Amino acid sequence: MSILDELFKAVEKLGGSVNDDLSIKIRSDIVRIRVAEAKDKIKHELTKQEAQALLKYEDEIKRHSWASKPQIRQYDYVYNGRIRIVFGEKSYIRDSEKEKLEDRLGDILISLYEKSEENRIIRERREEEQRKREEEARRQEEIRKRKENEIKLTKELANKAEDYHIACEIRAYIKAMIENGNEEATPEWIEWAFKKADWYDPTKDVEDEYLGKRDHGKNKDEKDLDKIPVKSSWYW
Repeated sequence: MSILDELFKAVEKLGGSVNDDLSIKIRSDIVRIRVAEAKDKIKHELTKQEAQALLKYEDEIKRHSWASKPQIRQYDYVYNGRIRIVFGEKSYIRDSEKEKLEDRLGDILISLYEKSEENRIIRERREEEQRKREEEARRQEEIRKRKENEIKLTKELANKAEDYHIACEIRAYIKAMIENGNEEATPEWIEWAFKKADWYDPTKDVEDEYLGKRDHGKNKDEKDLDKIPVKSSWYW
């Protein structure tokens, strides 16, 4: 705790800060450390219970052909008081025979800032990759919207061209009726028929007294004359 206290004070003097979870913020990046104590590997000494279990096992082996041997570890791992500060997964600074950890504050600070720089590089690389993914997603969305709009405009163009073709056919039909002297081609009929041709013609885009305005961009089914609502008028 004394080592960490000195370390945190030094970090704060250098402009860093310590978070509630004891992680350290250096510039814009977080460095996490942990304190570990080393262990010595020593030969395991049998406990009284383990010795009794072995005697029981040997006795059972003599009397029976099979018995379960007690699992007794060969070594013990005992904390030895040698402390190390671990940065990330592998990097650490520890007590040595020449120097204690509390005397290596400068080395610890250097390692902290090196780890911070390493984290910065990783973070910026990750942010750049995220930026590129988002940029590509925006580009693909823009392409999708443009394609969707092109399809819509092309369909409307084809639908308008179809209406224009009908208008031209009606006018050609009126002309043929007149040229052939058809008795149905009265002045009233001719005027009425030309109005219907103009109603179909998207270049004129006129409104009919009874049929209203034709939405030329819609498809054939949507513009079906049978779907035009008929309004009734009542006079009193």
